[in-house]
Amino acid sequence: MKNSKEFAAYYQLQAIMLSLIVMGLAILILFYYDFKTQVVIEDELAPKQKVMVMLLINGLRGDSSWADAHIDGLLEAVNHLGLQSEIHDSVNHEKCLSYIDRFVESTRGKGGLIMAPSYEFTACINEKALEYPQYFFAGIFDNRVEPRPNLLSYSGKMHNIRYITGIMAGYAVDSSEFGFVAAEPNPETYRDVNAFAMGLRYVRPDARLHVVMAHTWHEHEKIQDAISRLYHKYPRIQAITHGIDTDDVDIFCYHAGILCISYGNNGGHYYRENSLAEASWRWGVFYKHFMSSVNEGMFQSGSQWVDFQSGNTIIRHVNYKLLPDRALTEMDKIFNLMVQSRFDVFTGPIYDNKGELRLSRGARLDPLYVMYSMDWFVEGVDEL
Repeated sequence: MKNSKEFAAYYQLQAIMLSLIVMGLAILILFYYDFKTQVVIEDELAPKQKVMVMLLINGLRGDSSWADAHIDGLLEAVNHLGLQSEIHDSVNHEKCLSYIDRFVESTRGKGGLIMAPSYEFTACINEKALEYPQYFFAGIFDNRVEPRPNLLSYSGKMHNIRYITGIMAGYAVDSSEFGFVAAEPNPETYRDVNAFAMGLRYVRPDARLHVVMAHTWHEHEKIQDAISRLYHKYPRIQAITHGIDTDDVDIFCYHAGILCISYGNNGGHYYRENSLAEASWRWGVFYKHFMSSVNEGMFQSGSQWVDFQSGNTIIRHVNYKLLPDRALTEMDKIFNLMVQSRFDVFTGPIYDNKGELRLSRGARLDPLYVMYSMDWFVEGVDEL
């Protein structure tokens, strides 16, 4: 039998071994959690996969107008942000559906951003935003756009530029007859035509603006027919502006020897002699901000009217020799007030072209109404 000293030594040894085992387990546990924490931290700091972007345009690449403005803006943004993109032009509804399906397949359903700024694509993006909730969609302002958490509608305040170019035309032309070749009867057309007319009548209260609808954005034959009908009925017109994505109006003005207020990048440079100015889009600034937000996981659905202060809409190629000094002074004054948000084009009193008071003195039209619902012309406008 072991004596008491031997038992004491034995239990002391057991206690030491147990302590070593406990310490070892503690070290393993601490190492495990420390390692696990390090992995989580490294995952959080690891670079996120950048969003893939696709742009769909119904117009033609090289149109120097709506299509090129969006393409140039998108390329400026993706190059700045280091994003990958693909661009498709001449897209219709059926191609829109097909390109989106192919985009989802090529990105393996992991998500991306699909830009489709055209009224023609509204039904397409409504359908596909519902079908692919992990993708973000952006389309043009349209009251048919359905509310989706992954869908944004957007546009810019071109009507501000139209108002200023209306002032320019009123000062530059010694006539009360003006023309506007529009593409489609939609809220964008109504607000742009109305703003131009109000700018004209700010200078010339007797001005008449004659509007013709081409019912197309870029079909040359229909546009040329619309121009012919307009000029045949109103041969005293001395200046024409437009909202068309081709240079047909600019070419007509050049050959007819009358002034043109160009749209997009169509005529302010190429037909300089007969171009008073050019109302243009510049999408790069907005696209850089928007795509950066999407890439950081901060997409906001709903609608966005891009601030005038961002420079999203601009006047280019001003033919200053055709404008008196007082015109430049007036333009600068109103432009600065717009930048400071102290001037709203659609401030009353405003009468429509049937003599009905639409807005009382000092009142302002609801921006959502201007954006989505305007469907009438102001005083001084008539449509063929």
